[in-house]
Amino acid sequence: MIQALQKQRPSNNCNLRTNWEPPPRGWVKLNTDGAVWDSKNMAGCGGLIRTYDGSWVAGFTAKLGNCQVFQAELWGMRHGLQMAWDLGVRRIIVETDSAEALDKLNSMELTSQSFNSLVREIHSLKNRPWEILFQHIKREGNQCANWLAKNSLRKNYGFNFIDNPHVELQKLICNDCQGRVTH
Repeated sequence: MIQALQKQRPSNNCNLRTNWEPPPRGWVKLNTDGAVWDSKNMAGCGGLIRTYDGSWVAGFTAKLGNCQVFQAELWGMRHGLQMAWDLGVRRIIVETDSAEALDKLNSMELTSQSFNSLVREIHSLKNRPWEILFQHIKREGNQCANWLAKNSLRKNYGFNFIDNPHVELQKLICNDCQGRVTH
């Protein structure tokens, strides 16, 4: 579906940014986030894929049920990577505001905790024949994924594919493309 236009590889060494930046041509960017609604014991995640010019490719929400925000963050990455693979993406930058999730993915140490199966699934997805980079971004730069994660809490359980963004999300995407951060 998405073809590489140039053989340009983005840098994995970046300063922590507060605004969204597009990927290089030939790459797409997947932003993911998790959310927990403590009073209802409810968690969810969301994410979106965009091209070098900020154009929407696809998005998702997933209502998860009761879990920790760390697990919701991992579910967001797992669902987003599977969606990207299914869409034919083969050059992807995954961005999250969860330093803890990135640290866990980069760690070779697996304990008996329940989220390790998620980490293994993400590693399995990561090891497929594609180019993939993981990056950390501040929460302010991850506002679209954050909107989707919060919105997932109002959806049906399970994975919900989104081929066209909601009007409110379109405004956030526009802000991202213009380098504006809203609070």
